[in-house]
Amino acid sequence: MFRAPSVTFTEQASALQPVASAGNPAITDAEEEAARGALNAERAARAENYPYDRSTFDFWPITSRSGARFVLGVSFSATGRDRPVAPERLVEIVGAYLAVAAGRDGRPKSQSR
Repeated sequence: MFRAPSVTFTEQASALQPVASAGNPAITDAEEEAARGALNAERAARAENYPYDRSTFDFWPITSRSGARFVLGVSFSATGRDRPVAPERLVEIVGAYLAVAAGRDGRPKSQSR
């Protein structure tokens, strides 16, 4: 969507696990720390800003009605372009789809055709 490396984490047994990615993101300890911080604070965390100034990803926490918790991350700095003016609008749409897809049991539903 942003033509930038991205990652989606899910929380399982109090640990974050990457469940999807695009653009070959480089996930470091700094990224995991920022993702965990965004999820715990239930607030977005912007890349290269205190207290996650080593992270190159913006992270947005998502919680489904069933209680499943996810974190969406995008590394705008990896694109060489300016950060979009309001990326949260599109990220919130993606997050809403993710929350709905999580279903009642908190796991993403597999697609069967």
